[in-house]
Formats: sequence, C-alpha cells, structure tokens
Amino acid sequence: MIRVAMQWSVMIRVMLAVCLVVAAVPCRAAQEREVDPRELMIDIMQAPGFSLDTGVFYADQNAAHDALLRRILEERGLSERLLLKEGMDAPARLERTERPFERPYVEFRKISPVRYRLRVHDARGGFPLLVNETYHVGWKVYLRPLAALPSPDELTARFREYRILEGNEHGQADAEALRDFVARGIVSTLGDGGQRARKHYGFDENGRDYVDHVETYSVGFVSRDYDRSVQNENLPDGAWNENHSAGRIVPTVEDVAGSAAPFAAENWRLEPGGGSSVAWPEALHWVANGFANSWWIDPALVRMLPGPDSAASYWREGAQGGTDFEIVVEFQPQQYLQAGAAISLGTLAACLIVLAVGALWRRMRRRASAR
Repeated sequence: MIRVAMQWSVMIRVMLAVCLVVAAVPCRAAQEREVDPRELMIDIMQAPGFSLDTGVFYADQNAAHDALLRRILEERGLSERLLLKEGMDAPARLERTERPFERPYVEFRKISPVRYRLRVHDARGGFPLLVNETYHVGWKVYLRPLAALPSPDELTARFREYRILEGNEHGQADAEALRDFVARGIVSTLGDGGQRARKHYGFDENGRDYVDHVETYSVGFVSRDYDRSVQNENLPDGAWNENHSAGRIVPTVEDVAGSAAPFAAENWRLEPGGGSSVAWPEALHWVANGFANSWWIDPALVRMLPGPDSAASYWREGAQGGTDFEIVVEFQPQQYLQAGAAISLGTLAACLIVLAVGALWRRMRRRASAR
C-alpha cells in the first residue's frame, strides 16, 4: 500500500454574498442557559438564498468595526429576515447582501502554517477575502511589490516540463487547463525550473511507514479552478523577514464609515516603514463564519501605492482591465519569534568569537613570553 504526500487543501476564497447576524444578547433558554448566536449557523445555512459562497458575520464579534462593516454591506443592498430558535427570548435579525460581489481570481500558496502568498487578478471592486485560520489579531495582510512577469520563452520551457504529480490526478490542472490559466492571467508563474523532490511512503508488515520512492519534478502542483481560487505551489517563498518594518495604510479621518466615500484617497494615507511591505488597515479585519479571518480588500486603497511607472510597483492593470496585486497573509507573532531567534544566534556567535579571540590572544602572549 502506497501513501501519497498530497498537496495541501487550503480554503482561501472570495465570498459572493454576506449575511450579517444581529442577535438579541443575551439569548436565554428557560433553564437560564445562554444561547450563543453561533448556534444559529445551521439555521442560517438552511435559509433561502444561502450558498457555500455566503460568508456569515456576527455583529457582536465585530462590534469594534460594526459601523464600517455595515456601511460596506449596505452598498450591496441588504434584505432582512428574522430567525427565532428554540430557547431564544428574542429573534436574531439576518441581513443578507442582495447584489453579489464581483469576485477576482485568487492565486495562492500556503508557504507554512503561519504564512500564505496570494496574487489577486483583475479585481474590479472591493471584496471580502476569507482565510480559514482561527481568528486572531496577529494575522495580518501585507501588500508586496510585484515581481516581473515571466517571458513567453520561460513559460514555453516550463510548459514542456509540467506534468500531473502522483496522486493528484483529481485535483491538479491538466496541461490544457494550465495554458488557459496562463493565457487569462490567473496563473502568474511556473517556478524557476529548479529541481524539486517529494517523498512517497509505504507501510511495512508492522504498520511502520518507510520511504517507498522519491518523485522529482521541476514545475510544482497547480490546482484546478475551484470557485475562482487556484492553488499554485510555484509561487515563491519570499524572504523570512520580508514583512518586517512594514509601512501602513492609515485613515486620515476619525469616522471613515461616516464619510461620503469611505475608500476615497483623501480618507487614507500611506505611512512609510523601513521595509518594502505595506500593512493593510486593521479596521478592515473581521471575524467571519464565527471563527475565521476575513479582510475587506478594496483595489482603490491598493492603487494609492506606487504603480506600473515606479521602480517598485504594487499593482498593475489586469488582463481584463481590473487590478492585479500581491499580498502576504502572515501571523505577525511569528516575526517576533524569528527576530528573537536571529538575535539569539547573533549573540551566541558574537560570544563564541570573543571567546575564540580571547583564547588565541592568550596563547600568543604565552608564546611571546616563552621567547
């Protein structure tokens, strides 16, 4: 029996619609047990018009940013219905967006458990991005300067080397689909042509696993199109410290939600940092589906940054006239861990150098004295 090292199945997607849940708090049953609004999820999923593309936001979980969240959703139109569950002393109000969001394509790669790289293609308006990791304020979105697109000759060479990897026949894009992705601009790279390897495991008679064989390849896994999301394992790792000392996009007005156009350029400004990354506003980071991280991404803010005419461009015109840009989703506390490890290693190296130099100096002095 062979166990194949399958690719990650990562749920990064753009929502088509949003349901805002406003529940009476507290909701108590006759036995004085509070009914958590999250217990309504099954009932919400059975509501008319709900689909797997619908994100659910609970008002109590996003109280700090409720005004801006509501303002954004109201622009799509909100229809209202009431939902009363057994044990609740008041109904919950469900407000669902009537007009769908215009979703871009998202090309992504999970670099590590605490880091994702995404390239967004042809964004024509704001959209809610969902990353199915447990919500924490430490999860951040960073805009990154765009890499140069590969030349047609590079892509032709990579196409010749592309093949379906073992065990991925049902989830990986075939050569024809990949050519279509590249032609439409929703796959931006097929790697640098370097050789890679992954292990395939088997089991012995005692149930212990062993390396059965090693598969080598030069173009990594590219998934099929799943709801306008494509997993591309050829996206680069990036430097471990690429998001250190990031700049920030910050509001220039106290009440962004109350302005005539919340995402107008005059309501935001770029606060430069020491690095090339730019952190996305925390006011646009929300809890979705009761547990996950979600960000409102608006290309109007992206276009505040240097564009195609700059040495470091953060956006370019997409193949269909929208906006292309790159973001890294990273758990910020990991940066502190990495910085601490680097400082510790540097301190250890400095101590060893001092000890070695001291020992060498003493040895040279003894030799000089012996003469």
